[in-house]
Amino acid sequence: MDGYAALGSERGRTTRICRQNTNGTFVNDQLLGKGNCTLLLENDRVRLVPQVAAGAFSDTAEVPGIVQLGPASQSLWAECAVQVSEEIMDRYDFKCEIGAGNFATVWLVIHKRSGDKYACKLINRKKQLFQTGLSSVFEREISILKQLKHPQIINLHELYSDADYIYIFMEYIQGGDLMAALAQRGPLSEAEARELFLQIADGIRYLHWNGISHRDIKLENILVVSDTCRGRGMLAKLADFAGELMKTVCGTPSYLAPEITCQHGASAFYNHAVDIWAMGILLYVMPDSIFNRFPFSALLAQGKADHQAYKHACEALRQSPDFGRLSETLQDLISSMLAVDPAQRLNIDSVILHPWGYRLERAWGMLVSAEGTDIDATIMLFRNTTSIGRSQDCHIRIANPRISGYHCLLVRQSSEIYLHDTSRSGCMVNGVEVGYGRHVAVSNHGLINLLADRSDPRHCRRAARPIAFRLKVLDPPYQRVWVSAALPALDEN
Repeated sequence: MDGYAALGSERGRTTRICRQNTNGTFVNDQLLGKGNCTLLLENDRVRLVPQVAAGAFSDTAEVPGIVQLGPASQSLWAECAVQVSEEIMDRYDFKCEIGAGNFATVWLVIHKRSGDKYACKLINRKKQLFQTGLSSVFEREISILKQLKHPQIINLHELYSDADYIYIFMEYIQGGDLMAALAQRGPLSEAEARELFLQIADGIRYLHWNGISHRDIKLENILVVSDTCRGRGMLAKLADFAGELMKTVCGTPSYLAPEITCQHGASAFYNHAVDIWAMGILLYVMPDSIFNRFPFSALLAQGKADHQAYKHACEALRQSPDFGRLSETLQDLISSMLAVDPAQRLNIDSVILHPWGYRLERAWGMLVSAEGTDIDATIMLFRNTTSIGRSQDCHIRIANPRISGYHCLLVRQSSEIYLHDTSRSGCMVNGVEVGYGRHVAVSNHGLINLLADRSDPRHCRRAARPIAFRLKVLDPPYQRVWVSAALPALDEN
């Protein structure tokens, strides 16, 4: 293909074709366009147009080809069954359909200019839901969600609409959804469920703090990155928000809260508590032998869904053998999330702070905010090595632009405590600067000052208020503390 297109591999698995010629390269009968790239999948059709001199006639045939990528590749190519606008087709290559629902289909698409993969949800405006006048509400909410950035939430890349469809271009997750993962490997142990659930809860907390409810939490809307479902090796991401559209009775029945199924009239308004109920159902079906046995399905099937019936069903659930096999703390958490009265349900912060999601550790010390600092916090220390900085990977995260991504390490070795300076901006211990790559001992009640980043012109090092802590070493017996697996902005994770 020299002179026509350049082929390259991506991570040793897929093949990318980039057009470099001026005459023509077609993939699946779509013109690639000079300088554009797309990923080639099994059975994609490549057609190369020969180059001829200006004004000359050539009877040389076009060069067709079928891409064969070997047995490890899957045959994903499919004819596009929807009429996509020309503007979208000029920018994206629609490779194959990867999902479908009542109102939408989801396609794997490739951005032609960059070659990046995205998932595109095509929502049909002509379906009944959008004939009710909710289309503009839906578009407004999607535009809000596009501004949200969180590691447990699918990133929305672009929103486009025409007379027939709404196109939502999202981050592409190759691992599939949690329902498929559980069906493949079986239910999770309670420890594995904890690691995954706390990721989901952290994403929901971010939404609720931004005034947004998910309103359609279920196994199918939890996407997982890894191919196998082994607790810590699996990263969860929330997808398919229903948002303000859920002021009407809509969603997956097995996860619907009583205030939705028992409501009288379509104008009822629901708050964040409906997410907590759905999370309680999710947590019930994830661990051990309970998978795919939804607690209120029979009640909904019988058409007897009133508040009194829900109370009886909740009591029967607590008395069931399956429920009794769970740990006492997990039983308490699920029961508190499945309170029939939404006012009695836990909020998302209480869910994350529940003892089931925390682990008990012995603290050897604490960092207490020094006088005159910008931060007001008391942080328990239980690790022998604790990282401090702005990055989400740090054990203690300080979300302040003056702090480096990885600012320093606090290391406990036997009875000695050391501070390692890992920042370019610097640290001070008891008024003496440590120096990049160096470490000094920190005594009990020693003052630790995190200096401002020198490379940031917005912050004058002399004028900025200090971010400083005093180290307090605890005498035995050590205090016991609950430690969250979530990622708050300024605390142990």
